[in-house]
Amino acid sequence: MKPERRGSRAPNFSLKDADGRTVQLSDYRGKVVLLNFWATWCDPCRYEIPWFIEFERQHKGQGFAVVGVSMDEDGWQAVKPFISGARHQLPHPAGR
Repeated sequence: MKPERRGSRAPNFSLKDADGRTVQLSDYRGKVVLLNFWATWCDPCRYEIPWFIEFERQHKGQGFAVVGVSMDEDGWQAVKPFISGARHQLPHPAGR
């Protein structure tokens, strides 16, 4: 086996979460982060979100995190009703 290679550090960015708090990528330094760009109108996105929720739940103790970035043009007006639904309650930040 070869030793793990470390890549370069991702550039930092910040977004507001559903509660208006600032979330920065650098808040997750030292973790493996899945950065998920999604939209409420995207059928494949709607399909994968529950999988991401479960995968993060299973692996967060091992340093894994999911950060969702909505691409909806209507911003939180479209996203908040979507993430409040029982199937899409996101435990990870969903920035806009």
